Amino acid sequence: MTLHDAGSAPTAPAAPAPRGSLTIRHNHAEGTLLEGSSRGDGVLELTRQHGFRWFRSLGLLGIPFSRDHAARRRNIEAAAAALRSAGFEVAVEIDDRPRPRAEALADQSGRLDDRHERLTTAAARHSAASDAHRNRADQAGERFYMGQPILEGHHSERSALAARARMHAADRLARVEADAAAYRAEQAGVVGRRAARAATPEATARRILATETELRDLNRRLAALSAPQGVELAPAGSLYREELLARRAVSEERLAHDRAELDRAEAAGRYVTRGPHNVHVGDAVYAWHGWRKVLKVNRTTVGCDSGYSWQDKIKFVEIQQVRCPHAPEPLPERITLAEASEALLRVIGAAMDGLQCECRHLYAGHASYRRDDIQDPHDFALGMCGGGPAEWACNQGCDGFALAETVELPPCSTHDHGPLVPREIPAEASAEQVWLGQWWDCPECASSLLVPSTGLRALLAELWAEGWPDR
Repeated sequence: MTLHDAGSAPTAPAAPAPRGSLTIRHNHAEGTLLEGSSRGDGVLELTRQHGFRWFRSLGLLGIPFSRDHAARRRNIEAAAAALRSAGFEVAVEIDDRPRPRAEALADQSGRLDDRHERLTTAAARHSAASDAHRNRADQAGERFYMGQPILEGHHSERSALAARARMHAADRLARVEADAAAYRAEQAGVVGRRAARAATPEATARRILATETELRDLNRRLAALSAPQGVELAPAGSLYREELLARRAVSEERLAHDRAELDRAEAAGRYVTRGPHNVHVGDAVYAWHGWRKVLKVNRTTVGCDSGYSWQDKIKFVEIQQVRCPHAPEPLPERITLAEASEALLRVIGAAMDGLQCECRHLYAGHASYRRDDIQDPHDFALGMCGGGPAEWACNQGCDGFALAETVELPPCSTHDHGPLVPREIPAEASAEQVWLGQWWDCPECASSLLVPSTGLRALLAELWAEGWPDR
């Protein structure tokens, strides 16, 4: 070593060459993905604790369930810091602009269709493999047809044992492949079921309620970042603040889309928004698989009779039907023959009375009419549920039926019980049942009659004009 060398300062060691260049990219169409990694480079081990997983279908690392969600910035930055400390060059690209919800749902529908096709193909492949193994098992077992035993000590013993082993092995494989085919077919059958349920108006209403709650929470968090004295607890540009702002933008986009969908469902008559404006104390509501009487109405819930000493709190979005005795739901302008038959079946279970024959007699019991050759299950219109195209006649001797616009109510025809009284509509009566008309009952016996509504008269008139029933 020379004097010049001894007096010079030591040189710093050269910086190690970077192990590789990686990019962590996030957008709402693809989610959070890590590009530039390869198997065995140690990236997965470094990022696993920060939420990254291997996506076999994409051949990339990424964060699960990050598509159409705000970027998990703290996870991304922590993973990038761990990779940089290990010698990797890491670039982070985040685009947190939410895309339209309709576009996201269309993209999801396409992915579900692709998944259904893959699972259906896999089920067919496993089924074909099971059939092939089953055929080989049958071929190997042909020598044991009719119970041929294995002859010990015979020259055929070795080949028989080998055939039995092949038969058992093929049979096991056939059962394994059949189970796999059934599993893949079951998976294919449920693809899209969750998305279909989420698109129903009832699920949309519940999701709106949850999203509004989430937005209030996000706004409270953002407001709490600034202390009352004006001290910024999380300055602009901080990871936490940026994540909250992105989450709020996503929630606002989803809320706007869900509200528009629910408005369209309401306009089409497929959904009714429940609230204190149309649910009252004393109403009957259908929720939790049964009818319950409303005892108290709150801002977002109703207190219902539980049958015990407490009230069950039911959210308005959980109410499926409401029967309001003082403000009934609008009646349908028209119902089908099957709907009217079902309504009658629920009201009386047997006879529909109150039709007026041409001699203007009104009757209130089964004896009022005669029927033959019962066939059609919807022959409610002429007096009976469960009847059919038949020969009907008035028991006073006239020929045929006619529905009068106005009728004069007779007294009870079964017994001398005096005038009939109008039947009160129960709270649980459906709109179709109310649509049929006004029922009148005898206060002392089971006799009753129905004065058909204008809509029911029009329905029957159309049927009779078409020649039904054939008399």
